[in-house]
Amino acid sequence: MLGAVRGSMGIDSRPMRTRIMQAQQSDGRRGFPTYAAVMVAGLLCAGAALGIAPAMAPAAEVAVAATDTVTAVVQPNSTWSSGWCGAIAVRNDGSRGVSPATVSFTLPAGATVRNVWNAEAATSGTRVTLGLPGGAHAPPAGAYSASGFCLTGSPAPPTAPGFTLAEGGAAVAAAPAPGTASTPVDGTAPTASPTPTATAAETPSSTAVPTPPPPFTAVATPLSTQGSSIVDAEGRPIVLQGVNWFGFETHNHAPHGLWSRDYKDMLAQIKSLGFNTIRLPFSLEALQSTSTTGIEYSNGRNAELAGRTPQEVMDIIIDEAGRQGLMIILDNHSQTDDGFMDDLWFGQGGFSEADWVAAWEALASRYADRPNVVAADLKNEPHGSATWGTGSATDWRRAAELAGNAVLAKAPDWLIIVEGIENKVAGGQQLNSHWWGGNLEGVRANPVRLSTPGRVVYSPHEYGPGVHAQPWFSSPQMASILADRWNKGFGYISDGGTAPILVGEFGGRDVGLDTVEGRWMRQFADYLGQHGTSWTFWSWNPNSGDTGGVLADDWKTVNADKMALLTSLQKRERIDFGGITDASSPPASSSTSAAATPAPPPATEPATESDPAPTSVAAPPAQSAGGLQVSVRPESSWDTGGCRATKVKNVTKAPIGNWTLTFTLAPGTTMTSSWNGTAAVAGASVTVTPPAWAAQVAPGQEVAVFGFCFSGGGEPTDVRATPVG
Repeated sequence: MLGAVRGSMGIDSRPMRTRIMQAQQSDGRRGFPTYAAVMVAGLLCAGAALGIAPAMAPAAEVAVAATDTVTAVVQPNSTWSSGWCGAIAVRNDGSRGVSPATVSFTLPAGATVRNVWNAEAATSGTRVTLGLPGGAHAPPAGAYSASGFCLTGSPAPPTAPGFTLAEGGAAVAAAPAPGTASTPVDGTAPTASPTPTATAAETPSSTAVPTPPPPFTAVATPLSTQGSSIVDAEGRPIVLQGVNWFGFETHNHAPHGLWSRDYKDMLAQIKSLGFNTIRLPFSLEALQSTSTTGIEYSNGRNAELAGRTPQEVMDIIIDEAGRQGLMIILDNHSQTDDGFMDDLWFGQGGFSEADWVAAWEALASRYADRPNVVAADLKNEPHGSATWGTGSATDWRRAAELAGNAVLAKAPDWLIIVEGIENKVAGGQQLNSHWWGGNLEGVRANPVRLSTPGRVVYSPHEYGPGVHAQPWFSSPQMASILADRWNKGFGYISDGGTAPILVGEFGGRDVGLDTVEGRWMRQFADYLGQHGTSWTFWSWNPNSGDTGGVLADDWKTVNADKMALLTSLQKRERIDFGGITDASSPPASSSTSAAATPAPPPATEPATESDPAPTSVAAPPAQSAGGLQVSVRPESSWDTGGCRATKVKNVTKAPIGNWTLTFTLAPGTTMTSSWNGTAAVAGASVTVTPPAWAAQVAPGQEVAVFGFCFSGGGEPTDVRATPVG
């Protein structure tokens, strides 16, 4: 696990001696000592014991605390006018391993802790104690070096460092005092050495966190959710419209195409074509790596990426994307390089679930202050043995809650993107088959629950026959089948106001009306536009074997037909896809969205459960209910329970606000989960306070609001909405 955490933070995981011998290198991007230099600063007092002559004196701001065998170092590794970020290293020169428990220090005047990684911070006045993770361990002649922190409010360093060991060692005070140079145990003064800038041929240096974020004004972030919408920091709905730029998840450990172009030029072209978001796939293995391939440096191209680790390349691309007005979704595509075929989030290449969560925590800590990093797509396309709602080790809903809450503890403003699975979900479903990661029918009975409200976004992937010849692509009623599948498979989530949808991947080679793939893609683009659904197209890259990309093989020319379709989608224009041919469905020219009224699926569609007809619960007369009527619709049903969704309509000519929903549970029935409202249960009576976005109902408006699941066979009774005050 420690190895995964270290790699996730971009810290060089080669043997300690190698890091020490490279201490003279510097980070050419920022002009301060590398992490290796941080380690050397802490080892000056132990240089003779290691048999290594000290290469450079510690900077004046280095804070050191030491015993005879253990040395703790706190040193800035990025600074700016109002703060800095520092790394912690605990070096063990003894004959047995030690487990550091805490590192402490005193804040400079005016400073506060902005964020930490791989540690928990406790502050008492100006004294800060960082509790290190339980697995922190420094082996004999080794070190623990995976934690750090950032301060804001002062460029000055901390003072009076100290540390404790898990085996009960007393707190160790600072020695020497901050602001003075350390002297090696042999009594000789260290000799300062120049720090040349790393080149592409040198081993990449690593830093704990990026420098302060560049300004980002394209969108008022952070984003959050309100019902079916993603909204900006001012509550305005926003549609994410982006592309997938892959490569970090491959053995190259960097976005593809940089062998042909400069990364700034690539980002500028993405922005110029009207996209506002990039979904950036990565592997856990890439985060641990110290090297990249497939980047061209001739003629000044990609100069800032030379000598960087994959994590540092990600830093630079994220920051440049922010400067150019592009938001970033981080997507854990696989555990190992090129491992996108694996079905689960653990078990590949020796990575455990704990490693996966730790990697996400590290990324959240690293990019929490990047205003253009807006979301974490936790796992690409769970499938195969992945389950939903079972509570087992393979329960993707359980794992998404675990990782999602861990991310929000470090980056509370991020959206948490949760994909579906492939096979059957607990609680029943209406469709028999789904794409990998596409089965989100489990949300009906078992929605994802996070510690922070307004953060969940569900994300299906949708493809055409170029990826797999699903049976509906050969049906003459394909358009009706597709509309029905999209409504039942994921559309119900946003249509019912449960949460927004972001389609993380869709794409293909053909977009014309003369091919099945083209008609599918045009219909799906029309569906997305008419529903105001967010999306990221697969892919920007031309080297996706079964779909191609926005770019042609020269990595510069734009595929004009694809881009014309995507431009219409960006503008939410109606897109001709040949219409729905079923007699029972509206014609393509109708003002009603073709996806809104699907015809029953034909016999060629895989058997599905019937969509239950809406069931209205009689509302009290308008005058006795204060002008609000309620309808209840079954979302799903099974032998021992079901899920229900409610809609509330204002039948008066005046706005109504501050209302509550009440109902009575049938005898022997318990409510097991709910969404879009806060429920208070007293015996069989349930009182629901609606979410803020639904608190006011305009004249004639109907809002899809509270939903719930229950166990037991009875339907709720006496369902009514009543104005308050």
